[in-house]
Amino acid sequence: MEDCDMESYRKMQTLALDRGDLLTVLYHTLEPNADTFSESAFRRLFSLICDDFAPAIDVIGRMLPSPLLMNSAKPHPSSASLFVTAEDKEKRLKGKCKVAKPDKPRFEGLAKNQLFTRREWHTLFATLCDENKSINEPQCVWNAKMVEELRSTIQEELRVLDDQRQRRVKTADRWQHEDFFVDYSSLADLDRIGPYFLRVLLETDSRPEPSPQVVMNYVIQKVMLNPTKWYLYELISSLISKYPKEFERFEHMEFLVQMLSSQKKDSVPSILSAVRTLIDTSRYNTTQFMAMGGLLPLVEQMSRTHAEGEDIADVGVQAMSIIKKIASFPRFARVIGLDRKAISAIIQGLCSPIEGVRHEVVNIVSTVLDVEDVMKPDLVKTGVFSFLLRMPTISENDAKFMRSYGLEGDVLQSYLPQEVVKVLETSPLRFSKLITSESEDPDLMWSSEMRDHLVSTINERLSLFLQRLQKNGMTMFEWTPEEPISYPQLRDELCIDGIYVRIFLKKADSFSLPDPVKFLQELLDAMAEPSISRTHLMLIFDAQIVLFQKRPMTRVSIYDKYPSFDFLLAKMNLDNPWEDVLALRAGRLISAILASSKVKHSEVKEIFVAKKGDVVVFDMLEKALEEEGRLKSPLLPVLFEILGMVVTCPPLHERIPTYDHSPFVPLLAYLEHEEFSQLALGILLTIAGALSLQSILFEHKVPFILLKSILTEDVSEEKKSGSADVIITMYASHDATKKSFEILLPQVIREKMVEKKGHEFVEALHKDVRDPTLIWNQEMRETLLSGVEKALSAESVKDSSVLDDFGYPSLASELLVGGIYLSLLVKEMEDFPIKNAIPVLRAILQALTTETVKENVEILVKGMEIVMAKNGSPALFAAFAKDENNGVVSKLLIDRNVSLAVHHSLWVIVSLMATKKETRNLIARVDSGYPRAVFMLITSPDVNEKTKKKVYDLMLSLSRNVASFPVDCFLKCGLVLPVLLDLQDSATEEEQRKVASSIIVTSVAKSMEVRKVLIDLFAEELLTRVDHEETLIKFLDKEHETPFFIWNDRTRVEQHAFIKEEIANLQKKDTAYAHATIDQRYHPQALSDEFKVGPIYVRCFNENPYLKLDNPEVFLADLATTFSQQYESLSVPNRILLWTAFLNLVDGYPDLQSHRTVLDTCLSFLVEAITHPREDEALEKRILETEMKVLESLVKSSKDVAFEIAKKRLYLPLIRVAGKISPTHAPTILELMGRVVSLQSDAFIPEIRNSAASIYVIYYLLTSSRKPILHESASLLSRIAMLGPEMSRYLCQVLTSQFEFWFEKAKEKFCDLFFTDHEDEKNKNRKWNEETRTKLSGIFSAQIEKWNALPQEWDGKTTMFDLELLKEVYPDLTEPEPEPEKEQDETEEAEEKVGGVEAEKPKEVEKPKEVPKEAEKPKEVEKPKEAEKPKEMEKPKEKPKEAEKPKPSETTH
Repeated sequence: MEDCDMESYRKMQTLALDRGDLLTVLYHTLEPNADTFSESAFRRLFSLICDDFAPAIDVIGRMLPSPLLMNSAKPHPSSASLFVTAEDKEKRLKGKCKVAKPDKPRFEGLAKNQLFTRREWHTLFATLCDENKSINEPQCVWNAKMVEELRSTIQEELRVLDDQRQRRVKTADRWQHEDFFVDYSSLADLDRIGPYFLRVLLETDSRPEPSPQVVMNYVIQKVMLNPTKWYLYELISSLISKYPKEFERFEHMEFLVQMLSSQKKDSVPSILSAVRTLIDTSRYNTTQFMAMGGLLPLVEQMSRTHAEGEDIADVGVQAMSIIKKIASFPRFARVIGLDRKAISAIIQGLCSPIEGVRHEVVNIVSTVLDVEDVMKPDLVKTGVFSFLLRMPTISENDAKFMRSYGLEGDVLQSYLPQEVVKVLETSPLRFSKLITSESEDPDLMWSSEMRDHLVSTINERLSLFLQRLQKNGMTMFEWTPEEPISYPQLRDELCIDGIYVRIFLKKADSFSLPDPVKFLQELLDAMAEPSISRTHLMLIFDAQIVLFQKRPMTRVSIYDKYPSFDFLLAKMNLDNPWEDVLALRAGRLISAILASSKVKHSEVKEIFVAKKGDVVVFDMLEKALEEEGRLKSPLLPVLFEILGMVVTCPPLHERIPTYDHSPFVPLLAYLEHEEFSQLALGILLTIAGALSLQSILFEHKVPFILLKSILTEDVSEEKKSGSADVIITMYASHDATKKSFEILLPQVIREKMVEKKGHEFVEALHKDVRDPTLIWNQEMRETLLSGVEKALSAESVKDSSVLDDFGYPSLASELLVGGIYLSLLVKEMEDFPIKNAIPVLRAILQALTTETVKENVEILVKGMEIVMAKNGSPALFAAFAKDENNGVVSKLLIDRNVSLAVHHSLWVIVSLMATKKETRNLIARVDSGYPRAVFMLITSPDVNEKTKKKVYDLMLSLSRNVASFPVDCFLKCGLVLPVLLDLQDSATEEEQRKVASSIIVTSVAKSMEVRKVLIDLFAEELLTRVDHEETLIKFLDKEHETPFFIWNDRTRVEQHAFIKEEIANLQKKDTAYAHATIDQRYHPQALSDEFKVGPIYVRCFNENPYLKLDNPEVFLADLATTFSQQYESLSVPNRILLWTAFLNLVDGYPDLQSHRTVLDTCLSFLVEAITHPREDEALEKRILETEMKVLESLVKSSKDVAFEIAKKRLYLPLIRVAGKISPTHAPTILELMGRVVSLQSDAFIPEIRNSAASIYVIYYLLTSSRKPILHESASLLSRIAMLGPEMSRYLCQVLTSQFEFWFEKAKEKFCDLFFTDHEDEKNKNRKWNEETRTKLSGIFSAQIEKWNALPQEWDGKTTMFDLELLKEVYPDLTEPEPEPEKEQDETEEAEEKVGGVEAEKPKEVEKPKEVPKEAEKPKEVEKPKEAEKPKEMEKPKEKPKEAEKPKPSETTH
């Protein structure tokens, strides 16, 4: 079949079908044990028979379920490449195409000619052959059972066909396949509707095709035909829950409502589930459900739970959830609210045994009432509150519902106590917890018995209704008015203002009243009721006691003005109140009222006194003494409490003197009864605190009676302590009592009274003591008791005069100062601690100012030493420093009449004062007397070395260890003077000198004034040695002669005598030492001949010129000051010393040569000194030589000096004086001025030309005969000419043009030319000969005399010499024109014409670059580079033309 053509292929397919080969192939295919080879062959044969052959496909369609064929149309992954379509096969036979893989199956359904590809036939064949293949889909079911049914049917058909062939029936040659089909009986139970198997559809999760809505329609039709099949309802619910969006507009809502009303139990849960899903899906479905009347069936389904209970619990809960969902829409909530039957049935759901049903009722009803409030007034008639209160539990939501709708009209008040309803008003949550729990609070009583009573009462009232409701869930509740529920548990409770008084008293400590004032007022109103029982009255009394004990701090009228004292006093003062409990409660209430007031004299106490409450209390206390049995009544302590509180009231104080008999008599009587003695003492103590009653107590001798009871041995300690408190109270404020006890008792015991410690006071009276503060023993107590007996025996006691002659004889010999027995302290108990030492110290100081007995002075001073040493607090030393009598110590210190022991103690005191910062300044203050006393002590002739060492040690300790100690006090009191004496004196002990040196070292480090004193006495150089005590001693023991310090035997002796004289003068007068003026008084003769500039001895400095100075600039400034202020008054030797020192200073410190002090001050003064006319040249010769050395050193060493000379025009007076000065110094001046000129710039040309300096030099050439002067004059003139062509031409105007070429030549050659006659080459009319020189000399001489008569100041611009004067010499006076450069041969010819003088012509005539280096010219005269010139004389950037002269304004200096 695979290899034949199409026509043969079709014939073979028909033959195979007619012979029944298709059945044979399928049968063998379905064999369970078919091998792999046979399976492959049968698979190929099966596909070849069926491929594109309609009859075969039709047979297959009747044999197999169509969904199976549809499922097989899907490609099989393992056979896609084995089979091709018929069309592809035909094309392949014709050779027109290759076999290609099929794209997709072409199955279109059985209604048409079904065409399968071979691949699809393979898939179907594989499904049939797979024993484990199972398909369970809504539209396709295939399993092993169906395979077995198919195989048995084919087997039977083959058997029939084979039987026919054996019998040779005519039709046996052809299989009658048109009538063949397979009936699958296993599919009958799957309940098929259309193409769907319903049971499979219910179990599967796959989406039904073509849509869930189509399936829903099939299911609805099936239900209508057979409504008893419960799984159909589950299928409806399942489809809706799985595909809710498919049913947003559900078309069968009426059918669901009908089914819900049918009361079919099996279908109801599924229908409710479907309804809930539909309602959740869309509002349209909800509207449809309500429109179809679905609400009432829902309510009926919920109502079924009343009868059937837990059996249909899920139905009831589900129905309530649907109703709740519907009620969430305001529109439908309004519909529910208007349906009286529905809403009543919903409310009756609270009676359902199902908790889930009850839980949703309140939510639904609340939602409905929020939208529709028509039924709110009649809500109570629905029985909702009865239903809620009988529930086992009440939720917070239920409580909120009751608060919202049950408080109006006092509905809940008929069920619950008022305080429980208040809890509901304030907190529904608390109410929900309270209703099922227990509470016993003052404002709330609720118990399980009360809860049971409430529920049982409600159940009893609802019993008939509940019975009917169980039979018919839709039974309507019929409401009838009923009486409020009464609780027997509250019947006997006293409730005032919502507070149960009994519980309030029980829990008063932890309970807080909302309004105590209102509650108190209600209590007072209830107390005034005539019908109030005795039990309730006692509760009211106790409640008031609690209120007053916890009264508010603010002022409240009802508390401060209690209105019912009359009632309380009447109840307390009955005929026989001593055993009456009500009287006791009344008394306690009065006590609480009075004690509640925090004010001592409060208004409520005054009201009580105004009601004569105190009279009632005193009368009752007095009546109680009449019978012994009454003293045991519990009312008696209460009366004492009341009396103790009102006894401080001022109106009571005014009334006590008006009593018929004194109240103190019964009080004193109660002292005899041990159990009431403390109470009576308490009253007496209170009365003792009243100033107006203290005198009455004193007159009744109460303090003395109580003191006697304290001294008596058989009295209890409590009574003694109480008695002591009364005495202490009166002692504090009553003068007569205070004075009496000051006479009777020592100070230490009285201090216990001041401290108000009664038990300590009693203990002190009975304790034997012997210490510096108190001497007390049995003898003293007996003496005290005798004094008390004396006071008690007196007829009347109004003041302390009765005790005037009282005293303790055994203490007469003791020295008592400041409450301290000093003799006992000094002799026996030095280590005794004194608690309050400051008053003791002040008392000792006061006593020392008046004490004259030597033994007592010794005890006082020793006592002061002990007090300050053992009890020395900062406050004590501060008090000592402020005490006006502290000077007594300094006076005793220098008193020679005191003993050595006193002196030792005084020095210990001073040492202690030195260690404390509070008294340290007192020691340092001169006016305090202590420095003076110490000075007088150590400068005394009979002072021993031990005492002096103590003083030195103290001074050293203060200066070294106390940073804040003012060591200047050593100067002000003169203590430095003896220290310096011991420091200088080599005969003093070495240790003593070391201490003295240490004092000086530490004092110098801390005080500038001490430094100044040492500088005045010695020199500043000494301070450099003050670094260690041994260094200072060694320095002073040697002799020194330095520029700063001269120390030898002469100065040492003179200074020693000066210090002794200062000490003697200071001993004679009690004033501060004038240390600041020592330099005015101390002038040692040994140094009188020394010339001193500042701190430096000039002679010593000149002898040691290489000694380095710490600050040479200061010495330079001192020299400059001496030059300017003292030079004229100095002697010649000192002038020489001065200039020598200046020369040594600038030579030793080259940096100072350019110092502004040198340039500004010293240089000008030096020039002035040199040029100053000298009267006695022989006397001034040495001075001039020194001044010239200074000038020469400055000019040669510093270019700044040269520039400064040019800037200040000092060169002019120096050039002028060169003609007057001695011939020895004139060349030096000219040489130095040549150096000055050579360092200047072109800017210097106008000034040097106008100054006529060159005229002076030419004049010196013309008039001098000394060769050094001629040479230096020529050199200076040459340097002037070398300043520039302009200056050179100027000189040529004065001389001749021939000189222009010789300015740079040697001095000798220039002089030869100067004195050689010649003719000016440029101006033939000008002759240079002796006549010319003579005329010029005369002109210059006249001008110089004229110039010398003028002032020395010159502005630098005025022309000093007028060239017109030269017309007498040169009639044709014209400035020569600058000539062009000549050839070398012309120059040589010119040289031959000038007297045979050989010289080299300079390369540049206009501006020579450098001076020829001659052997006799030093290097310093070379012209410096421009960078080395000062700013004032810098060369301008652009050089002016030769023909133009610079203007004066362009010249800078």
